[in-house]
Amino acid sequence: MFFFTSIHSYTQHSTSFKYSSHLGAEREHELYQRTGAPLHASYALPQLRELYSKTEYADIVSQIVIWQTLSSTCLTRWRGTPFSHVSYSEASWTGLFNFRTFEWDKEAVSLLPEECKNHMPPLCDYSDEVMPSGGMRQHIRGANGMKRNPYFDRWPELRGPYEGNTSGCRLYFGLGDGACANIGSKCSTNQKIAVTIGTTAAARVCIPIRPSACVDDFHVPEGLFCYRLDRSHVLVGGALTDGGSVVEWARELLSLQDDTAFANCMAEVEQLLNEEYETCIQGNHPPSAVSLIPFLSGERSTGFREGASFCLAGLTRNSKSAHFMKACLEGVTLRLQAILRLLRVGMEDGRRQPRIVASGSALNKNALWRQMLADCSGLQVQLDTTIQESTSMGVATMIAVALAMERDMATESTAYLTHEQNSQSIYSSPRQPITQTYWMMALEDQESLIDVVSSLW
Repeated sequence: MFFFTSIHSYTQHSTSFKYSSHLGAEREHELYQRTGAPLHASYALPQLRELYSKTEYADIVSQIVIWQTLSSTCLTRWRGTPFSHVSYSEASWTGLFNFRTFEWDKEAVSLLPEECKNHMPPLCDYSDEVMPSGGMRQHIRGANGMKRNPYFDRWPELRGPYEGNTSGCRLYFGLGDGACANIGSKCSTNQKIAVTIGTTAAARVCIPIRPSACVDDFHVPEGLFCYRLDRSHVLVGGALTDGGSVVEWARELLSLQDDTAFANCMAEVEQLLNEEYETCIQGNHPPSAVSLIPFLSGERSTGFREGASFCLAGLTRNSKSAHFMKACLEGVTLRLQAILRLLRVGMEDGRRQPRIVASGSALNKNALWRQMLADCSGLQVQLDTTIQESTSMGVATMIAVALAMERDMATESTAYLTHEQNSQSIYSSPRQPITQTYWMMALEDQESLIDVVSSLW
């Protein structure tokens, strides 16, 4: 058995299959609208094609019985079963799942090698029971009949009902970490956008979409992804491979690993920003404007161009470390703004704007970056200090929801709604219109730079 989550180790130096010539633009668009994922090397479709096509992986391919995610493999081992189902949530992240019909997309699967098509696992929702008996079994079927499950003795906490014991642990199927991070960040409605900047960066919103005819009217914005959270919710958003990693790279490049030196540089960045805001208020283009494309590891949202690379323009003899660091912060912020602009289409109800809920180590530590995000987006940024380990919190919330639904204490449409009374938050409000012109010009400069250099990718 092998994992969807491990395929990248075989294909990290490969280029993806060129689908457009096979599908045509219209069919490629339709596939995108069904799977919520573009045809890109970060997804399982091109990775599987690459794996099965390489002669050096022939021995590995010949041993594959069924594809499993990491969580389903754990369930298989613990339960002593031949294989396990994969949840809608995890299947969505492969780019092979039709989030509208809750099944593997027929056209996407048709693009896989014949031997791979027979190895796709069955699907279910995360809250469906692993087995009617619940948790881990005491005995499992082996090659020579029934034998004692070694995990039953090793982890008694995971035991299900067994001889004389009617209680026991419940096991659930896996969930996507990004989806859980949204729920754990209390972003379970379309009025809250979760923005995370850690090593990578992402902006995501949870939208209730029930399995009914109306799902056909839902449109995935070009440049974003759409994954199933469960039967009644989807997660729409975009991600950047490089987020906080750009700043860490710049710190090393500029020899700013010392915290004091970095803090001094950030103070200079803030001063530069304020000066350039004043210049824009006067109707002028900032004389020290530097534009940066932060694609150190290629581009995901919004263009999904695999060959995209880092680019910096506008440095002069007078440029200092602070100009470079400011450009790095702005470069990531502007690409997040490009995602946010697509996300906000159709989100606002005319009464109030959505709010950004910030998370991730970079935004937790860097107040200036949170303010830049607020100024650039024109939205209030909330840092909820009560949120710790948002992904783990999201998992706990979703399991609690599943248990409550079993007891008729909640419905899927309202189950993830969270309350604000326990929040202890730090808010960064946008300083528009003072900063609006600056960020509009900065985004135009960055988009123009991308247009110019993209021919080289």
